[in-house]
Amino acid sequence: MVSRNSHLGALDSFRGIAALSVVVFHLSIVGAISEWEFFRHSGLFVPFFFVLSGFVIAYVYDKASFSMKNFMIARSFRILPLYYVLLFAFLILECLKYVLYHKLGIFNNTPFSDKNGIEQILPNILLLQSWLSWTYPLSFNAPAWSLSVEWYLYILFGLAMFAPRLMRYSIVLLCVVGAYLHWFGFLTNESISGILHFGSGMLIYLMFSLCKNKNLAPLTLTLLELCALVVGIWVVYSGAGKYAVLAFSVLILVFALSSHANIATSKGGGLITFVLESKPLFFFGTLSYSIYISHSFVIALINIPLRFFTKYGYYEMKYIGERFYIDFHNPIFANLYLVLNLCIVVLVAYVLHKYIEQPCIAFGKKLCSKSK
Repeated sequence: MVSRNSHLGALDSFRGIAALSVVVFHLSIVGAISEWEFFRHSGLFVPFFFVLSGFVIAYVYDKASFSMKNFMIARSFRILPLYYVLLFAFLILECLKYVLYHKLGIFNNTPFSDKNGIEQILPNILLLQSWLSWTYPLSFNAPAWSLSVEWYLYILFGLAMFAPRLMRYSIVLLCVVGAYLHWFGFLTNESISGILHFGSGMLIYLMFSLCKNKNLAPLTLTLLELCALVVGIWVVYSGAGKYAVLAFSVLILVFALSSHANIATSKGGGLITFVLESKPLFFFGTLSYSIYISHSFVIALINIPLRFFTKYGYYEMKYIGERFYIDFHNPIFANLYLVLNLCIVVLVAYVLHKYIEQPCIAFGKKLCSKSK
């Protein structure tokens, strides 16, 4: 008998792959693989995170023994410590930019202005930057906009757990339909996107709970995996955001079923799931949150010293469209620089995971166990 909360390792690996793809998406380097169509549209993996989060939250917590107190404790110590560490780091970085701007004039925009204005600090502290009409969702730590949305969706999920199951999922379905049809015009685009994708993840969990005990052959699961993966890659490659919620929902459902079959029947899942649950990919999945929340800071920090050496002509830093690019005039150097950024991001994420994320998660679990 397999526990409902058995770990679905393939989904963790997908989270790691998606996090690394978002890092490459934010690396604007002329001539590097970051300019491939797939990576130019890898921002679509943020909706993927929402769908996956909605599924996992329902998978772990949708049970009769649900405790709102323990749920919020667990989520708080899972999400908030790194969020605030990086927010503080960005505030320090903005102070450094302020000094460099006024002393050396190496930045084009005045620090602590526009989207990173002083008035944006309090909304970021309260995780409201993606919910208020007058705030900038991408202020300071830009990727954290999704955490702003997700945090309050956690609270809504906890409140929904007090309703009967049928009513709960009926409300979720209504919210998903409303978000898709733009009924919630009073909300920001970011929060509507979060409701649509997070709610879809919860509905996918409901489908998973109804289908998980179906005995699908490994070959059938492999074919389903392949189809879901091809469609998901096509959606990202083509930037077809309007199909993302459907493609990612199917992807997560298929691989959740395959990963569950792997546990239930001892390696009876699909072939792609078997690969995804390998140690290297699972390692990146473990670091996925640390990678996602810290990569923008790491990239910004690496770029600061580069600004001092542009005068020697080895590379240029310039705007192309709305993006700020670095151009080495050599694809080999461009890709080496990309790999260097990825390695440093992963290294920093590992340190953050080991010394902040893991201890805080463990402390949260300890608090939850004491309250039982």
